[in-house]
Amino acid sequence: MPLALETTRRESERMPKRVPFAPFIAIAAATTAFIFGLVAMLSWQECLMVVLAAAALAGGVLFTVLKMQRLGKEG
Repeated sequence: MPLALETTRRESERMPKRVPFAPFIAIAAATTAFIFGLVAMLSWQECLMVVLAAAALAGGVLFTVLKMQRLGKEG
């Protein structure tokens, strides 16, 4: 029995670990919007609004895409 548990444990270690990419995409969108705000010489309030809007849009798009993929796998 210990051999079976050891084999199972080793098999699970070989499984590739998936890193969620959604936070990275949202951060990239916010960073791009921040750079755009600086280049366009917006005030800090306008720049903050552009950054938050870009992060919200990127988050919404990613949520929609990931949810549609999950629904496609279930059906």
